[in-house]
Amino acid sequence: MGKEILVNTELVTLKRNCPHCSSTASELIRHVPDCDERNITWPLLRCQKCGLVYVGALPQNPGIYYGSLYFKQGSSWAAQFNRYFATYWNRVRVFTVIGYPLNAASSRLLDFGCGSGYFLEAALHSGWETWGVEPDSSRFSLLSSKASGRIYSSLSELMTQEPGVRFHVITLWHVLEHLPDLKQILLKLNEMTQENGIIFLTLPNWGSWEAERFGDRWFHLDVPRHLQHFDAPMLKAVLSETGWTVEWIGYTAWAYCTYGLAQTFLNCLPGPKNFIFNLIKRGVHYRNRMGPLRFFSLVLLHVFLFPVALGVAALLMPLLACRGRAGTVDVWARKKPSVGERKDVRTFWYPLMGKQWRKN
Repeated sequence: MGKEILVNTELVTLKRNCPHCSSTASELIRHVPDCDERNITWPLLRCQKCGLVYVGALPQNPGIYYGSLYFKQGSSWAAQFNRYFATYWNRVRVFTVIGYPLNAASSRLLDFGCGSGYFLEAALHSGWETWGVEPDSSRFSLLSSKASGRIYSSLSELMTQEPGVRFHVITLWHVLEHLPDLKQILLKLNEMTQENGIIFLTLPNWGSWEAERFGDRWFHLDVPRHLQHFDAPMLKAVLSETGWTVEWIGYTAWAYCTYGLAQTFLNCLPGPKNFIFNLIKRGVHYRNRMGPLRFFSLVLLHVFLFPVALGVAALLMPLLACRGRAGTVDVWARKKPSVGERKDVRTFWYPLMGKQWRKN
């Protein structure tokens, strides 16, 4: 490594090798400010062997970046809005992404990194048998009703408790970028997938226009919660090496991408990064931190400019998506077939991706 990693040693563990190829050879891209504005910078590296972009050190206590603040709940108007939006958005996800099972009696879905469980709830109501994995144990009571009680803290626990279960569909909604051991997880998920089963991932796109142009202001950078970043070729390589065949790559989450780009624009204004997002989604108490005058001035500035930023983002998004430069990327992959295994079996109905998905 060419440069010394400048981080607060009280908050990090040892330096980290490439999580994809384990190489120690890397180049420093830049030091990135902490996503929660702690007095620390994180080294963003590019592996010189495989090209993966990753954070070169791990938080000593990752839990401080998650917990109740990350999964914000409550009775405030913002929390109520978030719940209604998440419920609606995940019903749309079920319909447009994985569809409805043709045989509900044997259609098993695993949502890895299920968070607050809104996608699990929508899938359960659509006829899927649902399982969830969520490392944050404080979410279990909330999640139990959304997956028929089948919530586990890790894949190892799930495999121990239900050793014979195999899934037709596995989803990871903005999860892969959080995993320090991503390759081992993808291999385990492949082992737990039914023959001809699929995995669907959505995650930040390192090859996006906003990641290139806006640097540390990029909404989806979020270091050190996001421990690695992928462009489409890198993602295909990682999936191929862990037993998956990528069949479709798209940039279809326009609502999420549009908001993300708008927030990236707003990050060029004075004030904390992701100010509006953290205020509404996570309920960060900025008023107590900065005083009422500065707080209300920033609120007025961001509220006034947000419709402008959103409008510009909405106009740009179709062009960026067509060029593969949107802020997030969606990937469908199928478990690689064994020798002699049929490759043309279709188990589910896919409303949006029908032609591409049935091409086998």
